[in-house]
Amino acid sequence: MESSVELTQILRNRTIITHFQPIFSVTKQQVVGLEALSRGYCAQTGNLIAPLSLFEQATDKETRLQLDRLCRERAIQTFATVAPSAPPLLFINLDAIVIDGGVVGSNKLLYEIQKHKLSPASVAIEITESPSLDVHALTTFINLYRSYGFLIALDDVGTSCSNLDRILQLRPDIIKIDRALLQQIHEDTYKQALFSALTNCAKQIGALVVAEGVEKEEEAVTALRLGADFLQGYYLQRPVAAEALPFNNYYPLLQQLSLTLRLEKQEKLIEEKQNAEQADRLIPHLVQALQEVS
Repeated sequence: MESSVELTQILRNRTIITHFQPIFSVTKQQVVGLEALSRGYCAQTGNLIAPLSLFEQATDKETRLQLDRLCRERAIQTFATVAPSAPPLLFINLDAIVIDGGVVGSNKLLYEIQKHKLSPASVAIEITESPSLDVHALTTFINLYRSYGFLIALDDVGTSCSNLDRILQLRPDIIKIDRALLQQIHEDTYKQALFSALTNCAKQIGALVVAEGVEKEEEAVTALRLGADFLQGYYLQRPVAAEALPFNNYYPLLQQLSLTLRLEKQEKLIEEKQNAEQADRLIPHLVQALQEVS
């Protein structure tokens, strides 16, 4: 009962707080995107509610749509207010469950972007995969908003409900590989093979790859080696208020990642060269052995 009261109060008072988590390019040594993450604040109870809990409280479609739109409005408003003069991409989440024929043509998102004098080309719409998606309505939505200039990102790729067919069907501009696949990936050859398959699929359709949920240097380096273009996760930066993001303080960390990746590549080249030299030394002995047998 308390949770429904909290949600009602949040929607009525429009008390959504937006934090941002940066997305990094190690190649460019900079922040290339900010994902907006919403928290609900209920003044009546004093509780700050995390995104997942917030949407779990919205049990009917109309309430979920209202909450989804409020979160996006707040994200765009906050981003426009505090983003640097040359802002990175804004990544905003869209609850794909609410997309149907009645939502597709509303242009609410386009209106909010234009209202705050942002370009659609500076916004990536994140769509979370779900087995219950209305694929026809979703495809119509994607085609419409892509025609306006928005980028389309497919989120949580690599989870149980995701598949390569969905990537090929929707042809997103960006795919975000889920943290479940990133955890300890440097120690798991199965995860590495799956990650590599997803990045190869992305390259075939011209999509960029974000590795989400990176919590260790080893995970970051492995993801980059296997084809990730960008990194996101606690290892690099936790979500914080946009004005608290230290945009100019990431260079040492990104430089270290770049150096580690370069050293790993050099070690691999040396190993490959040694293996080739070993094979060259063995070939004459193998030929002689075969001749003796024949």
